Amino acid sequence: AIITIVLIACSGIIIDILYGVEYKDAVLPFVILIVGFFFTSTFKSLLTNIIFCLHKIWFGVMLNIISMIVNVILDIIFIWIFGYIGVGIATLIINIISSLIAVIYFRKCIKEFKNKN
Repeated sequence: AIITIVLIACSGIIIDILYGVEYKDAVLPFVILIVGFFFTSTFKSLLTNIIFCLHKIWFGVMLNIISMIVNVILDIIFIWIFGYIGVGIATLIINIISSLIAVIYFRKCIKEFKNKN
């Protein structure tokens, strides 16, 4: 969470340093993607790795494939509606939904694991 807050607070400076003032419009999509990164790195990545260790190997693969397909579809739709910011919004939505799915499935796997032992 601290990294996310720092990146958001410094997003304008980061864009200026890396790409120059002419890319100032990229700050908002950058911030949106950082928020999505927070959900993915905090929940989805961690939990899918734990689920993998519980021998549910295909869960992470299928979640990523489905997320990718839905993300591309939402990108196309949201670009028409919101312009270039739509890509960030679509990715944020998919990151949040896939993270929630990972949390729900993780809780199910833990209950199954406890019942076995």
